[in-house]
Amino acid sequence: PERWRVLGELLTAQLHTVKRGDSQARVQDWYAEGAPLIDIALDPALDGPANAAKLFARYKKAKAGASLAAERLAEVEAGLAVIAGIEPTQPVDAIRAALQAAGLYRAKQKSTQKARDDAPRVPYTLRTSARGEQILVGRGGADNHQLTFRHARGNDWWLHIRDAPGAHVIVPTRGEGPHPETLQDAAALAVHHSTLRGEPGVEVMLTQRKHVRAVKGGGPGRVTVASSRTLVPDDVAARVARLEPRRV
Repeated sequence: PERWRVLGELLTAQLHTVKRGDSQARVQDWYAEGAPLIDIALDPALDGPANAAKLFARYKKAKAGASLAAERLAEVEAGLAVIAGIEPTQPVDAIRAALQAAGLYRAKQKSTQKARDDAPRVPYTLRTSARGEQILVGRGGADNHQLTFRHARGNDWWLHIRDAPGAHVIVPTRGEGPHPETLQDAAALAVHHSTLRGEPGVEVMLTQRKHVRAVKGGGPGRVTVASSRTLVPDDVAARVARLEPRRV
């Protein structure tokens, strides 16, 4: 991650060397001994500041990904340690209890679980904003695609963080537009359900569903946006704490 940050800082400090249409920039690497010249790959469709912003976005994405990977690795290693300590000759109930205590097994609630299993699956989770309006949060990948292109209507509002993977978030409309606080809640959920979770000042794209198109041949959930505006949600942690169910 730090290499993307360094490249972004070097490019920002030497923007005079870049013009739109360049596929690379040759800059001095002041962080290396002797300040040698290095080449930084650019997006020719962007100008210098936009290319620098893209490098910083990659830094944030890589940093968040590394953190999530470390957390997941720690969880897996802890689970493996518990499993390694279980004797296969123990009674099944004892093994089940040990796994349940470690959070590796959850007993089914026969009465409510059956009803949940029988209910049709939807590709999103439903949240309710402080103003009582619905917010639909995609579960990821193909579910994002289904939410955006099968469940959302053209005039519904669509949110997604800029330049990093995350959930598609939909605010349904029925004639009147949603309250601004509902859009702030939805933007906070878009940040929370992304690889930039916990980062300050994350930008969220806001547009109507009719301006979103699937990328032909792209992966699940890959889209292009014809026009959008930027929303930076405030009090993300407080909003998420109110909107997301508590885990026990």
